[in-house]
Amino acid sequence: MSLKLLPDLEDLLEGLGLSGIATIVLLSVILPGVSEIAKPIAKAAIKGGMILYEKNKDAIAKVSKTWRDIVAEAKAELVEEQEKILESAAGSS
Repeated sequence: MSLKLLPDLEDLLEGLGLSGIATIVLLSVILPGVSEIAKPIAKAAIKGGMILYEKNKDAIAKVSKTWRDIVAEAKAELVEEQEKILESAAGSS
């Protein structure tokens, strides 16, 4: 049985969130003594984010493409509506 001084990093990172990670990074800059503990946690969080991104890169690309398509369709509809308004204004004059 070994004594653990720090909690398991994976369990800790799941509960931190973005604000917790930002706080740890800022503390490591403000308080140099804290950096011995905070730096490994921050690096683990960054690596976890990179792994998450790599695993979901295809899904992110699909969502991004779908979003761009929806935006393009909405813009086209706005242009079409504006043209109809201009046509009806020109026809009534």
